[in-house]
Amino acid sequence: MNDKYIIEILSMIENEKISTDEGIELIKKNKFNEKDNNFEENNKSKSIKIKIIDGENGKKINLPAIPINLAASLIPLTIKINNKNNDYKSEKLSGNEIKQIFKTLKNIPPTKLVDIKDDEGTIVEIYTK
Repeated sequence: MNDKYIIEILSMIENEKISTDEGIELIKKNKFNEKDNNFEENNKSKSIKIKIIDGENGKKINLPAIPINLAASLIPLTIKINNKNNDYKSEKLSGNEIKQIFKTLKNIPPTKLVDIKDDEGTIVEIYTK
């Protein structure tokens, strides 16, 4: 299974075409080692990394890798803060659904989640390591 498949599943969850649980199951079915029905222990993701390159001036922003568990606990908090302080409400995914996604990301091999390149040369990458 490639990165595009996982991104497609995450998009389907975001667009409410499938539930978070269904998305997790689709990813699990395709990432399991068929021999013993278990994930390969040494090939699990441990952190999430964000890299940004500004196309106009070439500035690079390399955020340090964040442990997936930490990211999973911070995202629901930021959604709560956003919902409290803004008129726009982030209601598509609940905190528990986001935690489930991060739990799944932690149990699959490293994967590129976002790979955006625009005409000006700006690059945004988010991936697990």
